[in-house]
Amino acid sequence: MGAACDCQMSAEDTLRKRESITLKDTSCLLSSWKNFTDDADMKILSLRFFNLVLETHPEVSKYFEFTGSHYSSSQRDLKMKTHTLIVLHRLGTIVGQVENPPIMIGLMEKLAKSHVKKGITHDEMEKFTAVFMTFFVEQINKPHLQAEMTDSWSKFVGTLLKIYKMVEEEKGIFANPND
Repeated sequence: MGAACDCQMSAEDTLRKRESITLKDTSCLLSSWKNFTDDADMKILSLRFFNLVLETHPEVSKYFEFTGSHYSSSQRDLKMKTHTLIVLHRLGTIVGQVENPPIMIGLMEKLAKSHVKKGITHDEMEKFTAVFMTFFVEQINKPHLQAEMTDSWSKFVGTLLKIYKMVEEEKGIFANPND
């Protein structure tokens, strides 16, 4: 019964119950994302991240049409490169709105809706985000900032996963065919 009530509240109301992303977190998220993307070849970063996801959780390959054998090797490579770049670009867009919570939440909700429609569960999204957190912190490679970054990114990812859970539960109960 508590879950149904939680779904009835707005995303912003629900998130107020969580530990908030502070101004310090906002600064950390924006600067660490900038460090992550500065001087980086996003094609290489995105492919390394996606390969790590598939190595760590091969069972999720079923969600990616380009992992199927009906594509030629070059078609698979192109589709995978395109998708992985879109993933990091979309994440960067969401992070870029961290100073504007209603927009950030709306983008997170849109991401959740598109993935829930594909059948990706909250538990599977947790796997993706856990791999991302490990990958991200390793890529930044600033041990003196690791605790602060991990805390800020944990709040960000926690917000995303909370919204994801709400969307997933709404899809099962209040599905809107026009979404």
